[in-house]
Amino acid sequence: MRGANAARDQDAAPRHGAAAELTAVVRAFGLLAAASLLGQAIGFFALVYVAHRVGARGVGQYNFVFAIVSFFGLFGNLGLDTFAVRAIASNRDTRAITSDVVALKLTFAVIGYAVLVASRSHLTNDPVEQSLVPIVGLNLLVWAFTLDWRVLAMRRFGTLASWRLAGQVVYGALVPIFVVVGTEGVRAYAWLNVVGVAVTMVGLVFAVLFDRRTMPPMPSSSRMRARLLAGLPFLYGLAMLQLYTSVDIIMLGSLRSSRQVGIYAIANRLPGALIVLVNVWLNAFFPHAAAEAASNPRNLMSQVSRLVTAMSVLGIGLVVGAILCAQELITWLFGRSFASAGPPCIVLSGAAAVTLIDVTYGTLLQASDSERTFGRAITFGVITNVAANIVLIPAAGALGAAISTLVAEITLGGILIVLLTRRLGPTHPDWHRIVRGLGASCLMAACVLATQQFGTIVAVTTGVVTFFAAGFALGALDLTLISRRPGRAAGAM
Repeated sequence: MRGANAARDQDAAPRHGAAAELTAVVRAFGLLAAASLLGQAIGFFALVYVAHRVGARGVGQYNFVFAIVSFFGLFGNLGLDTFAVRAIASNRDTRAITSDVVALKLTFAVIGYAVLVASRSHLTNDPVEQSLVPIVGLNLLVWAFTLDWRVLAMRRFGTLASWRLAGQVVYGALVPIFVVVGTEGVRAYAWLNVVGVAVTMVGLVFAVLFDRRTMPPMPSSSRMRARLLAGLPFLYGLAMLQLYTSVDIIMLGSLRSSRQVGIYAIANRLPGALIVLVNVWLNAFFPHAAAEAASNPRNLMSQVSRLVTAMSVLGIGLVVGAILCAQELITWLFGRSFASAGPPCIVLSGAAAVTLIDVTYGTLLQASDSERTFGRAITFGVITNVAANIVLIPAAGALGAAISTLVAEITLGGILIVLLTRRLGPTHPDWHRIVRGLGASCLMAACVLATQQFGTIVAVTTGVVTFFAAGFALGALDLTLISRRPGRAAGAM
């Protein structure tokens, strides 16, 4: 009997240790998410102000140029961020990795900026958009210097959260001062976005240098060549992912108008805030997933089952809330000129709910040395998105782009589930919790409908509070993800 008990204890120890590690990751995510939520709130109210000053066309002009610059941003990334974080997390070759990666990124960012500025007349016929290209393009150089990947690999989540928030605070404080009506307001908005990310960049560089106490070693051409080659598989995946996320805006601007881009950008603002949190989650989860995939893939999949369950519950609440509140909330915040953004916002909320799950599976593939497989999956998602956009954007504008995004997300999700199952094994979501999440969403819907007569803000606030209260009360939301007590793995007896 003692032997049996000892065996059970030995078997339980890895599961409890893995659960404790997952809890630490979720808490790190909570720290980053809190800063992100504050930053998103600042950015959101700044956008409300900007939208009233420059209108849908001005918002669309900036977002169209930013989408193009973001794709050129691959010249300043090269897949090296993801490669370096995985290398550090799994204790692979890390000698002088900071110097090598920064030197590579900066070199290619300068090339990318030069090509971007030289080709601006071929990228757009709009004079305002052409004038924005050199301003927004400065982000390429700032991104190359930003050491968020190094701070993330160091697991200095508090430092990362603080400096990201600091950049948003500076940006938000300056928007009401410098953003004026018309074209000059659009240009000022572009400059202030650069200033915000530059503040974050300077802070993180200081944090890395302070932590090391010495200057990083000089880069080596032989190491840089090896790291560049190692990052190329990640680069392909990132290129497809960037095209996947930006193709809607680029095609909207090309096939319709800047105003439709502005409508889409406003429609995507609330779901987009959730996507930002998803990216924050990826930042927190990736180093842990890389380490677990190398040493304990079975426990990793157990953890992922719990995470997918939580993401599914949150996604259901998001979709129900968007159906009930999106139209009124957008009109109340941005004015009746943006009322047509309501239906696209509902559809994009559905896409964001699917993204919650997709990004978890995609992160696992990259963390488990399957970046080429991930790249192929994203490629299929891009093809699906582009094909749907060609059909739907001319007919339905921003709404068509939103539907295309939803179709592509669902398609990509199915592919990622199949690929991950082949690579690491199946996940086992807790369907009982998911059904309870649907019940919590129904209670939320009832409360929203009952309080709509008191105004949009009252109804939205009541709905959010009701969903989370009911979610915890019904057991739909897993408290053990954030508690010190190890949770039971999905599917465990």
